[in-house]
Amino acid sequence: MNVKNNKRHQATMENIKTAFVSLLQDKSLQQISVSDICESANINRSTFYDNFEDLSALAKSFAEDVENQISAQPHKEDDFSWIFEYIKANTEIFAAYFKVGISRTDADYKKIFFKNGVYSVAKMWFEEGCVESPEKMGEIILKEYNKLF
Repeated sequence: MNVKNNKRHQATMENIKTAFVSLLQDKSLQQISVSDICESANINRSTFYDNFEDLSALAKSFAEDVENQISAQPHKEDDFSWIFEYIKANTEIFAAYFKVGISRTDADYKKIFFKNGVYSVAKMWFEEGCVESPEKMGEIILKEYNKLF
């Protein structure tokens, strides 16, 4: 039995998400099928469906994983440049993340508002080639954050 904490299960999940990220490098989310994921991850369809209800569930899980990785990064309060440094250091993951979109988790309105704002600014910065430094982007976000809150 493939228990969630089992190393084999964790390796399968990582394999599925790696295949997903790889496919998103060349395709939009709408162009990817479960069959594409299974072929790329070298798994059976039943393995996919044992872990995810559908492709949307995989996309949501991937987005939540990225967001959890972001929130686990060490940073100083009132400094947002670390977000942009992390994005710049993980371009392949964020190219996929920005194609998927942010996860829609339950949170208060302030968190959703801020999360969407930072997401949109980071996505625009990423798509324009990360021209401004992470420090400059952090200053921009902090300035706007201080105006609002």
